[in-house]
Amino acid sequence: MKLGCCGAEDRFDAIQQAGYDYIEPPVPVLRANMPETDFEPVRRYFQNASIKPEAFNLFVPADLKITGESVDFHALTQHVETVMERASELGARIIVFGSGGARNVPDHFPRSRAFEQLGTFCAMIADQAHNRGITVVIEPLYSQKCNLITSVAEGASLIRDVNQPGLALLADLFHMETDKEPWQNLVDAVHLLHHIHVPVPSLDILISEGPAFSHHIFLKTLRNSGYDGRISVEDNSRRFVHFESEAEPVGKYIRDLWQEIGSKS
Repeated sequence: MKLGCCGAEDRFDAIQQAGYDYIEPPVPVLRANMPETDFEPVRRYFQNASIKPEAFNLFVPADLKITGESVDFHALTQHVETVMERASELGARIIVFGSGGARNVPDHFPRSRAFEQLGTFCAMIADQAHNRGITVVIEPLYSQKCNLITSVAEGASLIRDVNQPGLALLADLFHMETDKEPWQNLVDAVHLLHHIHVPVPSLDILISEGPAFSHHIFLKTLRNSGYDGRISVEDNSRRFVHFESEAEPVGKYIRDLWQEIGSKS
């Protein structure tokens, strides 16, 4: 297992110092809508960094629609090409495709047509990714945030339909538990899983605000089903208060839990 942490530029240094294996930045740090000169500082930073951005999230901006009447497929393709080119240059292996604002089905738009549009987009991104040694992972989002692909089971079905290398599945504890999705869906789809997100856990006095999540059962289900890939800590609930001091114990908690589960399997 490799453990990473999501974060934008203001957290890069702290993530490195906290001992994570990789950083998962948001795609906007790649400056995909800007010239190379704007991207250059990010390139230089990671040339000198001790760890790499092996994964990226926030793939497609909300105003660049994937479904509905206002889809500009040419603009989508240009965005994807630039993101893939710059991400691969920095060492990315995973691009997370959540992007609920971009993929949400508009009111009164036929869902069957939206699924066709999503399938076409997924085929395009899978091709672009595979050519660069990247895997795009579809992130199912909880139903109040998105109305298209809201469960691991639906994500697995879409991947089977597209059936192209370069496209795989993500499971996120935050989204699964928010919608009370059965853990069995992880077991059924484990062969399609290439990336995992976990929210910030409750750590006694350190981080106690907000909802508690079932990290143990989630990670146990994954490990006992054979998953041993990347896991990223993502602060969905905005639980970090003092990131510089909290990032390291959070990472240690996840590593220790993973090892404990392995020792008892």
